[in-house]
Amino acid sequence: MVPMDAEVFSLATDLRVDDAIKTPDALHLAAALLGEATELWTNDKRLAAAARDRIHILTWGDFDGSRADTTTSRT
Repeated sequence: MVPMDAEVFSLATDLRVDDAIKTPDALHLAAALLGEATELWTNDKRLAAAARDRIHILTWGDFDGSRADTTTSRT
């Protein structure tokens, strides 16, 4: 978990200004970057463009079901 501290807000502000993305998207990306996430899932083209070259981007089109747990277990 990434604390939403001054560092996250500062980076989010820079991302918002530099990449013209919305505040929630900037906070999401800043937290992912500072939390050293390896990938970011989004279908938002602006957010994907802002994240490009910073983190691996995945969209719904990249999803092939290999990560989905399709089993249902009830006990």
